[in-house]
Amino acid sequence: MLLDAVTLSLGESMILAGDIGGTNTRLGFFELEGDRLKAAAMDVYPSREYESLDEIVVKFVAKHDQRVERACFGVAGPVISGRSRLSNLDWDVDADRLAQRLGLNTVVAIGPSLRGRACRLCASR
Repeated sequence: MLLDAVTLSLGESMILAGDIGGTNTRLGFFELEGDRLKAAAMDVYPSREYESLDEIVVKFVAKHDQRVERACFGVAGPVISGRSRLSNLDWDVDADRLAQRLGLNTVVAIGPSLRGRACRLCASR
């Protein structure tokens, strides 16, 4: 397992969030500080240079060596039961598969109706 789902010291939780699009995949680690999220690390990956979201997430997690409690990804495609086939990229996103790969209890994939929130989260610094 790459990561254990843990709660960080001082009650802070690390959250992995991403905006997944056909051109770029933006990933970030965010810390919950009171009622606000603070970016701890962020990277942008050219989506078409990778075989899958899983590949990018594993690379990002390894680079930053963070422990995370939960993850949420906004994807460019409809999401049904945590799964999506991206409309502008040949990727299948599966929240359960990502959760298992990352050793997390909670991974959520959200579609276009909520994707803007994930995008704003990843754009904030």
